[in-house]
Amino acid sequence: SPFPAAMVQMRTGLLPETSLAQGIALIREAKAKGADYVLTPEVSNMMQENRKALFAHLATEADDLSLKAYRDLARELQIYLHIGSLALKATPERAVNRSFLIAPDGGIVASYDKIH
Repeated sequence: SPFPAAMVQMRTGLLPETSLAQGIALIREAKAKGADYVLTPEVSNMMQENRKALFAHLATEADDLSLKAYRDLARELQIYLHIGSLALKATPERAVNRSFLIAPDGGIVASYDKIH
């Protein structure tokens, strides 16, 4: 049977809120065009070269507003949502680049820390 999928191309901003608004709009558009599985790019929440600025806006997985919003969106749209990755705070000094597969019920099916 067909498996409609979409890959969202977006320009991640300096702040999570800006990137999230863009991501939500594009994911909604993909669903409206028939996608049941939508993939966002790597580091979908924010791109900060300045470490101090990055850590000022990073959240842990449990507190990350982008992840919460994307889980709610997957549930609302009844899609599999694959977040290429989010920059998250692992410890006060360490960030991770974590990918998530979110199910249509909003649950996290799998996550993976990208390590180079």
